[in-house]
Amino acid sequence: VLHNCSCYATLYAILYIMFLFSKLAYLYGLFLKYLGGNLPFVDSFTTVGSILAMVLQVLMYAEQWTL
Repeated sequence: VLHNCSCYATLYAILYIMFLFSKLAYLYGLFLKYLGGNLPFVDSFTTVGSILAMVLQVLMYAEQWTL
């Protein structure tokens, strides 16, 4: 049983990021399919994943420089 409040916050943050990732990848995949791509959902998964990883890395790096 989880009694620590920070565990819930971390869990909800991870679930939110996963939900956001899946929605963005799906929408971008539909856009690529409309444009006539060969593998639109594979391309959208890798593109959205790399952009999301870059944003999370920037946020983590910026957190180290707060005064």
